[in-house]
Amino acid sequence: MNKRNIMYGLAYGISIGVGVAITFGVALENMAIGISIGLGSGVSLGVGCSLLLSKRKSC
Repeated sequence: MNKRNIMYGLAYGISIGVGVAITFGVALENMAIGISIGLGSGVSLGVGCSLLLSKRKSC
């Protein structure tokens, strides 16, 4: 697996996670729960996307 894909996936996941954390934090009126849910799901999604990108064959 390419290190660039891992870093791309983590950056993508953190950026999505911050948005989800703010949304959940406002909706649940508790920023700590929103941050934990948002960053956890965002980083998981980003790592999953980076794994898919690394397994895709180039043209």
